[in-house]
Amino acid sequence: MEHATNSFMINYGRELLSHELAHQWFGDKVTCGTWKDIWLNEGITEYMSGCVIENFDVPTNPSAFTNWKKNKIANVNLQPASDSNLYLTDAQLSDVNRIFSGRITYDKGALVAHMLRYIMGDDNFFHGLRNYLSNTSYAYKYATTEQFKAEMENLNGIGTLNEFFNDWVYGKGLPVYSISVSNLPESQLRIVVNQTQTDPSVSFFEMPLEFKITLSDNSVIYRKVNNTSNDQIFVLDLPEGLQATKVEFNTNSDLIVSGSSAVTLSNNYIILNDEVVIYPNPVNEIISIDIPSNLKLNKIIIYDLLGKKIIESVSNKINVSKIGVGIYNLIVETDKGRASKKIIKN
Repeated sequence: MEHATNSFMINYGRELLSHELAHQWFGDKVTCGTWKDIWLNEGITEYMSGCVIENFDVPTNPSAFTNWKKNKIANVNLQPASDSNLYLTDAQLSDVNRIFSGRITYDKGALVAHMLRYIMGDDNFFHGLRNYLSNTSYAYKYATTEQFKAEMENLNGIGTLNEFFNDWVYGKGLPVYSISVSNLPESQLRIVVNQTQTDPSVSFFEMPLEFKITLSDNSVIYRKVNNTSNDQIFVLDLPEGLQATKVEFNTNSDLIVSGSSAVTLSNNYIILNDEVVIYPNPVNEIISIDIPSNLKLNKIIIYDLLGKKIIESVSNKINVSKIGVGIYNLIVETDKGRASKKIIKN
C-alpha cells in the first residue's frame, strides 16, 4: 500500500518496488479525482514499472520491454470485452474487485498509457506527464481523466485527444485487424486494412499501424501508416528492385489488439489499370466503370486524398453528385486484381 514518503510492501521484487515508488507521483502527489479515474493512479503507475524494464533491461535483453507489453496484451485479451472500460461506470463502483482489476485498471491502463506515448512521441508524452504533476491545480490535490487529457493536449502540435480517449478510456473492446498485403510492380507494397471491433461501444479504433517488412535481400525495414477508416488502402515504396517476402504487424506490441488479428501476404495480385476504363473524367454526376468481361467486379471504393472512404458500391455506375469538388482515388476491386484511378469531381 502506498503512502506519501512511505510504502508498505509484501516483498522487495523490483516490479513491485518500482510500482509503489511511482505512486509517490501518480497517486500521492496527484490523486485520482474519483474512483472512476482510478486508472490514473494504477494504470500509469504500472506503466512506470514497465519503463524500468525498458531502461534497465533492454540494453542487454532487447526483447524485454516488448515481452512485458505482450504479456499485458495477452492478459487483457483473456476475458470478454463487455467490462473493459477504463473509466468506471456508476454500477462498477460497488465492486472493489472491478475498481482494482489487475486485467483492466492495471494492465490495460498501463498499455493505454503506452499507446498515448506511441501516438504523441516520447518528448511530448513525458513533457505532458511532468506538466500534469507540476500543475498547481492538481499537485498535492486531485485530478480527473478529463483534466489529465487536457494537460496532455496542452502541448504544441498535439491537438485534440478526444478520439483516443473515447475509444480506449471510455469505450470498451479491442480492434481485430485483418490485413491483406500484396507486392506490386516497381517495388511497391499494397496494404489493405480491415478492422472489426469486439464491442459496439467503439465504431472504429483510429491508430497508427507499424509494419515490419522483410525484403527479398533479407534486409528489414519498418513503415508506419495512419489507419483512420475501414478498408483503407496504402501503397508504400520499397527500395528499388526489392519485394517483400514477409510482413508483420505490431511486432513491438505497441497496440492492444485482439489475438485473432492477422496479416496475409500475396504475390498474385494483378494491376488492371490499363484494362479498366472510367468515364467521364472530370465528372459532374454519374461516373461509369468498364471492366473486361472475364473479370468479376467485387466492389468500387472512392477515397479522398486523406484515405477516408467516401463511397462504396458494387455497381459500375456511381452517382458522385453529392461529394465535394476535388480529386479522389477510385479503386476497382475484381476477382483477379485491382485498378487504381484518379478522378476529378467538378
